[in-house]
Amino acid sequence: MSQYSDILKSHGSSRSHRSIPIFAVAFLLASATLAAWAFTRSDSLDQAETRYARAQSPEALAHVVRLATDHLDRQPWNTQAARLAAVSLSRLDQPDQAEVYYRQAGRLSLADRHTRAYALVRANRRDEAIAAYLEILNTDPENSEALRLLGGLYYSRQQLGEAIETARRLTRVSQPAAASAGHLLLGTIFQENGDPTSAATELLEVLRLDPDRSHMPAEARFPFESKLALSLLATGQADLAATHLSTALADHEDPFLRTLLGRARLQL
Repeated sequence: MSQYSDILKSHGSSRSHRSIPIFAVAFLLASATLAAWAFTRSDSLDQAETRYARAQSPEALAHVVRLATDHLDRQPWNTQAARLAAVSLSRLDQPDQAEVYYRQAGRLSLADRHTRAYALVRANRRDEAIAAYLEILNTDPENSEALRLLGGLYYSRQQLGEAIETARRLTRVSQPAAASAGHLLLGTIFQENGDPTSAATELLEVLRLDPDRSHMPAEARFPFESKLALSLLATGQADLAATHLSTALADHEDPFLRTLLGRARLQL
């Protein structure tokens, strides 16, 4: 009996000795994970993330850049710190400096790609901005903001074929605001390039989709009202032009629109 007892004791002791390394390994792994987290995080990075979420002023964005680059001084491989530096610099209209950090930031979100592209637009870096918006559209073909700005970029370079094609894509987007913007761009292109018939068709479609101009930026309203009136007058639709101009003038007085209304009434 004592022989079996000794064997059992020996067996139990052996299992006990084997279990110690398992707990030790688990403890070491947990410690390593915690150490790795602590090594990859810092007060600078945490503050940069928090401040970027609510940053509006140039001073606040510059502070995010300082915090993010401070973290990168210690961990040059940190993609989140590089992303925060890049998007902050883009919003500060410093695209050259931003590009250095975008190259370190890895995969960008859609919002970050828009931030990068719009900074290039503001810097008049049109080739790079066009490429940036095409990249967005490769993954999100109906992105209305990318289509709208890309169409405008093409038109600013007098690439009329590409501008018209992009504007037509925008008219097919399901949101009324996007479709209205597409027809507005088409109407502008046609009216400014000697095709008042096509311009009138497109601009009247804007009115159908957005009768109270609620989707239209305030700064676009006067150009729209005048281009529509000029297109209607050029195509012999003076009665429609007079109706449209009377409505526009009831909303806001403008001497040029008032002159166009006089011309329309003379043609009736």
